[in-house]
Amino acid sequence: ISIARAEGETLTIGSQTASNGDTITVPVTATLSNIRGVQFHIDYDSSLLGDLGVSGCSSDYFDCSSDVGFPFAGKITITWYDVNNPLNINNDTLLSLQFEVISGDVTDTDITFSTMTITNTSDEEIQDSVVFNSGTITLNPDETPPEITGYTLQVSGEGETEANNVIFSPNDD
Repeated sequence: ISIARAEGETLTIGSQTASNGDTITVPVTATLSNIRGVQFHIDYDSSLLGDLGVSGCSSDYFDCSSDVGFPFAGKITITWYDVNNPLNINNDTLLSLQFEVISGDVTDTDITFSTMTITNTSDEEIQDSVVFNSGTITLNPDETPPEITGYTLQVSGEGETEANNVIFSPNDD
Protein backbone atom coordinates (compact mmCIF):
# COMPACT_ATOMS: atom_id res chain seq x y z
CA ILE A 1 0.00 0.00 0.00
CA SER A 2 1.35 3.41 -0.93
CA ILE A 3 0.73 6.76 0.73
CA ALA A 4 -0.87 9.45 -1.47
CA ARG A 5 -1.55 13.16 -0.97
CA ALA A 6 -5.17 14.31 -0.84
CA GLU A 7 -6.31 17.78 -1.84
CA GLY A 8 -8.80 19.49 0.47
CA GLU A 9 -9.93 16.30 2.19
CA THR A 10 -11.42 16.95 5.67
CA LEU A 11 -13.37 15.30 8.45
CA THR A 12 -14.87 17.62 11.07
CA ILE A 13 -16.71 16.91 14.32
CA GLY A 14 -19.23 19.65 15.18
CA SER A 15 -19.09 21.82 18.31
CA GLN A 16 -21.95 23.01 20.48
CA THR A 17 -23.17 23.98 23.95
CA ALA A 18 -25.35 21.77 26.14
CA SER A 19 -26.53 21.37 29.73
CA ASN A 20 -26.86 18.41 32.09
CA GLY A 21 -29.69 16.13 30.94
CA ASP A 22 -29.71 17.46 27.35
CA THR A 23 -29.67 15.09 24.40
CA ILE A 24 -27.43 16.45 21.65
CA THR A 25 -26.75 15.46 18.05
CA VAL A 26 -23.22 16.21 16.88
CA PRO A 27 -22.66 16.13 13.11
CA VAL A 28 -19.51 14.73 11.55
CA THR A 29 -19.05 16.47 8.21
CA ALA A 30 -16.70 15.47 5.44
CA THR A 31 -15.16 16.48 2.18
CA LEU A 32 -13.80 13.28 0.63
CA SER A 33 -13.42 12.16 -3.00
CA ASN A 34 -13.09 8.66 -4.45
CA ILE A 35 -12.76 6.93 -1.11
CA ARG A 36 -13.00 3.17 -1.00
CA GLY A 37 -12.68 2.72 2.75
CA VAL A 38 -12.51 4.55 6.06
CA GLN A 39 -11.86 3.41 9.58
CA PHE A 40 -11.40 5.66 12.56
CA HIS A 41 -12.33 6.03 16.19
CA ILE A 42 -14.16 8.93 17.78
CA ASP A 43 -13.08 9.48 21.37
CA TYR A 44 -15.13 11.28 24.03
CA ASP A 45 -15.15 11.61 27.83
CA SER A 46 -17.67 9.00 29.01
CA SER A 47 -17.84 10.60 32.47
CA LEU A 48 -19.41 13.70 30.84
CA LEU A 49 -21.28 12.30 27.81
CA GLY A 50 -23.34 9.13 27.44
CA ASP A 51 -23.27 7.50 23.98
CA LEU A 52 -26.82 7.17 22.60
CA GLY A 53 -25.76 5.94 19.17
CA VAL A 54 -24.81 6.98 15.67
CA SER A 55 -27.13 7.78 12.78
CA GLY A 56 -26.37 7.99 9.09
CA CYS A 57 -24.87 4.52 8.80
CA SER A 58 -27.28 3.27 6.18
CA SER A 59 -25.05 1.28 3.82
CA ASP A 60 -24.61 -2.47 4.12
CA TYR A 61 -20.88 -1.70 4.21
CA PHE A 62 -21.02 1.14 6.74
CA ASP A 63 -20.77 0.03 10.35
CA CYS A 64 -20.90 2.53 13.20
CA SER A 65 -20.75 1.08 16.65
CA SER A 66 -19.30 1.62 20.08
CA ASP A 67 -18.47 -2.07 20.28
CA VAL A 68 -16.72 -2.87 16.99
CA GLY A 69 -13.10 -3.49 17.91
CA PHE A 70 -13.24 -1.36 21.08
CA PRO A 71 -16.06 -2.54 23.36
CA PHE A 72 -15.73 0.12 26.03
CA ALA A 73 -17.11 3.54 26.85
CA GLY A 74 -15.46 6.61 25.43
CA LYS A 75 -14.70 5.23 21.96
CA ILE A 76 -16.93 4.87 18.90
CA THR A 77 -15.57 2.91 15.93
CA ILE A 78 -16.53 3.92 12.40
CA THR A 79 -15.79 1.44 9.61
CA TRP A 80 -16.86 1.65 5.96
CA TYR A 81 -15.63 -0.14 2.87
CA ASP A 82 -17.17 -0.42 -0.60
CA VAL A 83 -15.20 -1.33 -3.74
CA ASN A 84 -18.14 -0.69 -6.08
CA ASN A 85 -19.47 2.65 -4.81
CA PRO A 86 -16.70 5.03 -3.72
CA LEU A 87 -17.54 7.68 -1.18
CA ASN A 88 -17.79 11.20 -2.63
CA ILE A 89 -19.01 13.87 -0.25
CA ASN A 90 -18.48 17.64 -0.38
CA ASN A 91 -18.77 19.46 2.96
CA ASP A 92 -21.85 17.51 3.97
CA THR A 93 -22.89 15.43 6.98
CA LEU A 94 -21.32 11.97 6.87
CA LEU A 95 -22.97 10.78 10.09
CA SER A 96 -24.31 12.12 13.38
CA LEU A 97 -23.39 11.22 16.95
CA GLN A 98 -26.02 11.27 19.69
CA PHE A 99 -25.02 11.92 23.29
CA GLU A 100 -26.72 12.65 26.59
CA VAL A 101 -24.99 15.14 28.86
CA ILE A 102 -24.56 13.21 32.13
CA SER A 103 -22.56 15.70 34.18
CA GLY A 104 -23.32 18.98 35.87
CA ASP A 105 -19.67 20.07 35.60
CA VAL A 106 -19.04 23.42 33.93
CA THR A 107 -16.35 22.49 31.44
CA ASP A 108 -15.37 22.06 27.81
CA THR A 109 -14.83 18.54 26.51
CA ASP A 110 -13.29 17.56 23.20
CA ILE A 111 -14.54 14.91 20.82
CA THR A 112 -11.57 13.73 18.77
CA PHE A 113 -10.52 11.36 16.00
CA SER A 114 -7.95 8.62 16.57
CA THR A 115 -6.50 5.60 14.73
CA MET A 116 -7.46 6.79 11.26
CA THR A 117 -7.13 4.87 8.00
CA ILE A 118 -8.59 6.26 4.78
CA THR A 119 -8.08 4.44 1.48
CA ASN A 120 -8.84 5.88 -1.97
CA THR A 121 -9.97 4.00 -5.07
CA SER A 122 -6.32 3.37 -6.03
CA ASP A 123 -5.84 1.51 -2.72
CA GLU A 124 -3.59 4.34 -1.47
CA GLU A 125 -3.80 5.37 2.18
CA ILE A 126 -4.38 9.14 2.34
CA GLN A 127 -5.06 9.71 6.06
CA ASP A 128 -1.78 11.60 6.53
CA SER A 129 -2.99 14.36 4.22
CA VAL A 130 -6.59 14.54 5.47
CA VAL A 131 -7.35 17.34 7.94
CA PHE A 132 -9.12 15.97 11.03
CA ASN A 133 -10.91 18.68 13.05
CA SER A 134 -11.99 17.86 16.60
CA GLY A 135 -15.20 19.21 18.11
CA THR A 136 -15.71 20.86 21.49
CA ILE A 137 -18.82 20.55 23.63
CA THR A 138 -19.23 23.36 26.15
CA LEU A 139 -21.08 21.86 29.10
CA ASN A 140 -23.33 23.65 31.57
CA PRO A 141 -22.31 27.22 30.79
CA ASP A 142 -22.97 29.76 33.51
CA GLU A 143 -26.20 31.37 32.37
CA THR A 144 -26.29 33.91 35.19
CA PRO A 145 -25.87 37.44 33.83
CA PRO A 146 -22.82 39.16 35.27
CA GLU A 147 -23.48 41.50 38.17
CA ILE A 148 -21.93 44.94 37.88
CA THR A 149 -21.14 46.49 41.24
CA GLY A 150 -19.38 49.63 42.32
CA TYR A 151 -21.04 51.92 39.77
CA THR A 152 -23.85 54.47 39.81
CA LEU A 153 -26.24 55.02 36.92
CA GLN A 154 -27.61 58.55 36.54
CA VAL A 155 -30.28 59.33 33.94
CA SER A 156 -31.46 62.86 33.36
CA GLY A 157 -33.64 64.51 30.76
CA GLU A 158 -37.04 65.89 29.97
CA GLY A 159 -40.16 63.77 30.04
CA GLU A 160 -40.80 60.35 31.47
CA THR A 161 -39.58 58.28 28.52
CA GLU A 162 -36.78 60.37 27.08
CA ALA A 163 -33.24 60.56 28.44
CA ASN A 164 -30.89 63.25 27.20
CA ASN A 165 -27.99 62.32 29.43
CA VAL A 166 -26.86 58.94 30.77
CA ILE A 167 -23.88 58.75 33.11
CA PHE A 168 -22.35 55.48 34.30
CA SER A 169 -19.58 56.23 36.76
CA PRO A 170 -17.59 54.31 39.38
CA ASN A 171 -18.53 54.82 43.02
CA ASP A 172 -16.06 56.57 45.28
CA ASP A 173 -15.06 53.81 47.69
